[in-house]
Amino acid sequence: MRHEIDKYLEDIKQAIELIEERTKGMKYEDYSSDLTIQDSVNLRLLIIGEAMNHILKLDPAVKISQTREIIGMRNRIVHGYDNILDSIVWDTITEGLPVLKREVKKLLK
Repeated sequence: MRHEIDKYLEDIKQAIELIEERTKGMKYEDYSSDLTIQDSVNLRLLIIGEAMNHILKLDPAVKISQTREIIGMRNRIVHGYDNILDSIVWDTITEGLPVLKREVKKLLK
């Protein structure tokens, strides 16, 4: 089971790194006007949320903050795609993902 959890943690880490790479040097205005970047970020947020969902099913005791919010973001993108606010996604990119990345790296050690 630990091997499966590590695989999902690696998926999350990779998705975060891709988001960081694609949004590097961007400001909110840049992000909100670039549909290609938004699509790329949304796909990676879907992957993060799906991987988190699998991790929690395998081991609900895994210590990652904001797990329900992460899965909720995935659900919003999938089911409420027409209601996604760029500002919320941007806050996730700039504030939430750095914390998640630190937590994932710690769990992978």
